[in-house]
Amino acid sequence: FGSRGSRPGNSAYSSPQLCFDMPSMLCRPCSSADPVNDTVKVDLGKLRGPESGMENENTTLAEQERKGEAAKAEAKAQAEHLQREARQREEHARLHREEEQKRQAENAARLERQAQEEAERARQAQEEQAAAGAKVNDFLKANGFKGDVNAPKKGLLK
Repeated sequence: FGSRGSRPGNSAYSSPQLCFDMPSMLCRPCSSADPVNDTVKVDLGKLRGPESGMENENTTLAEQERKGEAAKAEAKAQAEHLQREARQREEHARLHREEEQKRQAENAARLERQAQEEAERARQAQEEQAAAGAKVNDFLKANGFKGDVNAPKKGLLK
């Protein structure tokens, strides 16, 4: 009957903002605890006692060995990757050199072919000119002119 909470002047009940000297938004019902779903984390290493220290050392050594092996495997994989990349770069450079040599050989063959064609055209032009000159000379001799196409004009008539 004479409890503190039932007094009209008690601060917890007089202010709607405070409930047991705490802000009301931090207050939650006590029935929210769920023993089925609520869990507690337990460190089994601390419960086992002095033997657990040896196991921890063994597990740490084993873990360190695993980490060391993993690091070695990682380094080996990295080295193999670098070797593969180096081989690929060498292969690419070799293919590039071969392409360049092939391109140079094709250019040289094309230039040689062009030089031969030019020489053939020059030879044909010379033969055509000689044939045309011979025709003109034959015409001149047949029509009573003496001499040659290339002779001076003075001596062209008989």
